[in-house]
Amino acid sequence: MKVQRKKLEDMLLEEQLVSAEQIKECLALHRRTGKSLPQLLVEKEYLSEEDLVVTLSEHLGIPHIRVLNYRVPKEVLETVPEALARQYHVLPLSLTGDVLTLAMVDPLNIMAIDDLRIVTGHEIEPMVAVMSELTQAIDQNYGGGKADDILKTINEGLDRQAEVEEVNAPEEEVEDVSLTASSAEDEPIKQLTRLIVFNALERGASDIHIEPFEKNMRIRYRVDGTLEEAKAPPKSVFPNIVARLKILSGCRIDEHRLPQDGRCRMRFKGRDVDFRVAFLPCKYGEKVVLRVLDQSQLTLDLEKLDFEPQAMAAFQEALNMPHGMILLTGPTGSGKTTTLYSALHKLNTPDMNIVTVEDPIEYELYGVNQVQVKHQIGFTFAEALRQILRQDPDVVMVGEI
Repeated sequence: MKVQRKKLEDMLLEEQLVSAEQIKECLALHRRTGKSLPQLLVEKEYLSEEDLVVTLSEHLGIPHIRVLNYRVPKEVLETVPEALARQYHVLPLSLTGDVLTLAMVDPLNIMAIDDLRIVTGHEIEPMVAVMSELTQAIDQNYGGGKADDILKTINEGLDRQAEVEEVNAPEEEVEDVSLTASSAEDEPIKQLTRLIVFNALERGASDIHIEPFEKNMRIRYRVDGTLEEAKAPPKSVFPNIVARLKILSGCRIDEHRLPQDGRCRMRFKGRDVDFRVAFLPCKYGEKVVLRVLDQSQLTLDLEKLDFEPQAMAAFQEALNMPHGMILLTGPTGSGKTTTLYSALHKLNTPDMNIVTVEDPIEYELYGVNQVQVKHQIGFTFAEALRQILRQDPDVVMVGEI
């Protein structure tokens, strides 16, 4: 069934069920939190669930259905994986030939319908359902053990009484999120995501790898250059963890086909820690890598980097040359970034004009002019270098060649 590509906000304004100001407010919240527009309008009590269902049904010509206590046949339920049903808030109802009928909150979510068509191999026939009833029906049919499994995982890590706080860029408002179990519907995923990060920081990891496979997910931390496997939660929560990290890092939660990059900040034991977050689509989902950018742990003293005396002498001599080029290479986790920033710190004196071009800027150095590459608007490394040479530089650092 083809769903009309008409915006929900236009329907609601046409019916005079909400105001333009309320729509504007909820759209801004949608961009910041990743929550759907229908969910936000209902949460804010600007719109009742019944009015939402009736509006969508009448404008799109899609029937609505009461799904509370609806028992889905096992063979139909198995067409949609539980993780996908919870991610897109859908419930399979029946399978007739090649057509799978689904109850949905938002039949205008074309991305969800496309993904479900690809995963199930069936054409999708949407029906509209009340949000709260659909949530209960999903739990009734798939089982309510998801939150219990997550909370069990969280509780196993609570004996250290750690605390990780999220700092929501760009406003940088701190959300008070002590690492303790909560009965709130969305709280387990938040807590589990923070627990994964906390364990990485406790181990002194430089990178966090979150990887999907056919029947399970894997979490690994890179410590002292070597990847170490950690205990992972059930595969069913993987899409929720990815979505949470996308929200925190300012990425699109409805984009699953293209790689994305973002940044986020968390507060760990009283200090702010930045993360570079990269999402890569793979066969069984999006692999996520978080690079830990902990400014407080950055050593900027060359003498403390454990160079061999002969190597240190040669490096210092090269740094003191009036001109020339130093090429810094090495495997992942070998200390390239630390060495590079330590060298810049040593050269950073009032009589030196230092300019860097980076992607991304991993650490902030006071007194150094750091330039961020923006490929999406054509501001590449090459273009940045052309502009930097007009800035009377004494030292230029290029992050990538």
